[in-house]
Amino acid sequence: MNPLLPQLHHIYLLLIYQLDILRKQAVRILCSSLSRNEPPLRQEVVGYMLDRGSQMWSLRKAKANFQRVLATFKCFSNARQWFDEIRKWNNSAATVLVMAIYCIIVFKPDLILPTMTLYSIQVRILQWRKRPRHPTHIDVNLSVAGSVTADEFDEEFDTFPSSRQFDVLRMRYDRLSSIAGRVVTVISDIATQVERFHSLLNLRDLRIIVMFLVCCLVGPFMLYYLISLKVLLIFGGFYVMKPPFLGKDVLNAPQNFFSKLLTKADYML
Repeated sequence: MNPLLPQLHHIYLLLIYQLDILRKQAVRILCSSLSRNEPPLRQEVVGYMLDRGSQMWSLRKAKANFQRVLATFKCFSNARQWFDEIRKWNNSAATVLVMAIYCIIVFKPDLILPTMTLYSIQVRILQWRKRPRHPTHIDVNLSVAGSVTADEFDEEFDTFPSSRQFDVLRMRYDRLSSIAGRVVTVISDIATQVERFHSLLNLRDLRIIVMFLVCCLVGPFMLYYLISLKVLLIFGGFYVMKPPFLGKDVLNAPQNFFSKLLTKADYML
């Protein structure tokens, strides 16, 4: 268990460089203390066990953290895959059942919270027999230690600044550039999608701003006076779940409108 920090720490937070200084001092104290034991522990061993170089670049740790992120969002990808199968009517009985449950939830929204609670309890009961019964240990697969090359290990244990030859450093730089290029591409795609939302209120394209303001003006009026929200939700749900013989939209109107919005990527070199 980690000890509780004093209240003054939460009022006056320490800066990052101050935390690094305190961490280095703690490592130095432990190294000097454990070096006098029998058998003595070297400074490199103690520093590695305390993760002293956690801020240094390591391709192995980058792969491991990337797999952790994928495992965290795996439930969302599985849910999306399941929804696509339901929407495409791969199993007609399951699609009809989902549509019936959707209609019940729309007309009885007070059943959402009890249903989710009971479903969570059922899942935990089914997983009770498969719960871990032994203390956790170092996971080689999670650490990606079994698929790491010798050069990647050498890069992880290298000093800062590096003490390797120029050819080795150039090879590592090229490898890091290829990885960074893919990361920059993903960041650029995220920035593009966010800028499209911001362009809805941008006065650069008057047609878009007029269409958006008209929808914002007419939409609440129709929902409040003409169409019930439940009817709109039912209509939207049945439109998304429409059978294949009615045709499938390759790119519907909202997606087409959103993809035509302006972004700053059009003005970049």
